[in-house]
Amino acid sequence: MRRRCVLRNWAHRRRAGPLRAGLRRFLIIISRPRTPRKEKGLNDEDEKERRDRQLIELLNELRVALPGVQVPFAFLLIVPFSQGFSTVTPLQRHAYFATLSCTVVWAVLLIAPSSHHRLLGRQHAKEETLRTSNHLTIAGLAFLALAMPGARSS
Repeated sequence: MRRRCVLRNWAHRRRAGPLRAGLRRFLIIISRPRTPRKEKGLNDEDEKERRDRQLIELLNELRVALPGVQVPFAFLLIVPFSQGFSTVTPLQRHAYFATLSCTVVWAVLLIAPSSHHRLLGRQHAKEETLRTSNHLTIAGLAFLALAMPGARSS
């Protein structure tokens, strides 16, 4: 409290003018004691906030994962146009198309939660959206597990 009075008295000694008024307000503001704010933790959130947070986290994770889907898919689309593709055996050709199919399903399943959220976002069905998006993401990751060994051998 003593600091506040000293600063206020110092500001009064200055000559009148706009600088004095601004300086005085600044000095009073910085001399006020701060009241600590209570940080809101994860345990303090209610059910609606938890669903909102989980849905946002899921969609952000998918946003990061989608470029990882697009790169293998693009490389697999280029393979049939290479010169050596005409010399592959029928077994290799079937393995390639199975891998390409898994990659297509993988891409569709990882894009679907964003579309599902966009379609049902206004209907206040976040719990259903979260549950469905979680299942689609897990299924997409299962197809990722199937596509990766095939992409490595292609």
